[in-house]
Amino acid sequence: MKLHILIITILLSACSSSLHHLPVGLYKMSGESIIPTPVVTSDDFSHISLDTLFTDYPVIGITLTPEATTRFAEATEAAIGQQMAFVYNDSVIMAPRINSRIEGGRVQIHTPDTPLLYEIYRHLSDQLK
Repeated sequence: MKLHILIITILLSACSSSLHHLPVGLYKMSGESIIPTPVVTSDDFSHISLDTLFTDYPVIGITLTPEATTRFAEATEAAIGQQMAFVYNDSVIMAPRINSRIEGGRVQIHTPDTPLLYEIYRHLSDQLK
């Protein structure tokens, strides 16, 4: 009996150590799966804003750092025709299909789940302080 408990404990420890938290950010996708190396994370955000005036749903506007702007442009060019995911709390919030290289270092995040969008905005605002 003690051997079974030991084996179960070892298996649970191995499983829990293989789980990892994805940082908030943008990720390339391969089919339906997220490639776990982020293109940019919230550490690469230099400014965020909340736009509530011109859409049915609020939108978070994100400005990337200069280094992240270049990395993001190259990643979007390589991902044309594929999806790129915005991940928050290990969940895909949105995953638009990339149609062209995105330059300029500006990204918008939106979801019809308005309370979730405000939560994301508060989280990112706190992180940028």
